[in-house]
Amino acid sequence: MININYGKNNELMDKCASLSDYSKFVHDVAEYKGEGIGAEQAVTSAIGALPEGLVKSILNAHKAEATEMFLTEYDEDVVHKAFYNVGFEEGEARGEARGMSKGKTEGMAEANRNTARAMLADGMPEETVAKYSSLPVEEVRKLKL
Repeated sequence: MININYGKNNELMDKCASLSDYSKFVHDVAEYKGEGIGAEQAVTSAIGALPEGLVKSILNAHKAEATEMFLTEYDEDVVHKAFYNVGFEEGEARGEARGMSKGKTEGMAEANRNTARAMLADGMPEETVAKYSSLPVEEVRKLKL
């Protein structure tokens, strides 16, 4: 994980002016909002403080979207409940179902191989073993070795 907050990771920021500008922009908007300035004015002021370049031109072109982004507050608890709790439980159930299904499939395949081995040990022909064990003849031949 790399910290791209303003004032952090100066070596990276020196190598990437766009990242540095964006980091400064986000920092400035937060500062302005902390002073009681509304989101729209905070975004406008923060964009105005940026040096001319790619980030400033993109933010000027998409000022409404940038403002909307800062009007929507990030709530970690809401995100956690929405994605982790519900998502985790659903994912866990799916994973268990897949695991059980895979286990049954693998268990059946091993049971079929064991049946084939027993049939081969009794001297039954490979084709007959394949038919009753549901294994391909090639696999039955490998078991015979």
